[in-house]
Amino acid sequence: MERKEVRILVVDDEPMMADSLKQNLVEEGYTVDTAGNGARAVELFDGSGHHVVVCDLQLPDKDMNGMHVLKHVKDTHPSTEVIVMTGYGSVERAVEATKAGAFWFLEKPFDFEVLLPLVEKALERRDLLEQTTNMRQRLATRTEYFNIIGSSKEMQTIYETIESVAKSDANVLIVGESGTGKELIANAIHYNS
Repeated sequence: MERKEVRILVVDDEPMMADSLKQNLVEEGYTVDTAGNGARAVELFDGSGHHVVVCDLQLPDKDMNGMHVLKHVKDTHPSTEVIVMTGYGSVERAVEATKAGAFWFLEKPFDFEVLLPLVEKALERRDLLEQTTNMRQRLATRTEYFNIIGSSKEMQTIYETIESVAKSDANVLIVGESGTGKELIANAIHYNS
């Protein structure tokens, strides 16, 4: 995914901080929205589907603070990564945020050079999570695979093995009793290699 396609939401009640982060991220090629409170953050997030959220934990609204935003994001879009930041850091808060699904915990003040690699790593992790989810969904719904029919857990394991073996340059020996489908497996490996 190109940077211009990546949407980042910055949530901070300090306008100078939010604007500074936005400007720096936009200069790096990202599309950035900002919110000054939790309610606006949730509204923007639900309407735009951001890829990464950078959120201050200390927001003015006690009913919708940074922890609430974090939980909302992870509940509605688990693959979206959230980097939390605060000027009032403690080990307890870092642990609480991490348990709620935060990708990283930053203490203010910090240099933008610290945030940028975290955003890039968060995007990589998000992509991996989405690929894994898509693969699992594809495997779970597969009932036919190169003329091999079956959707049981055991068959899904066989399909995964076929795909894994097909990527290898090693020779494969398939053994089994007559009529068990050795030729079907061999053809599936051949067509996947």
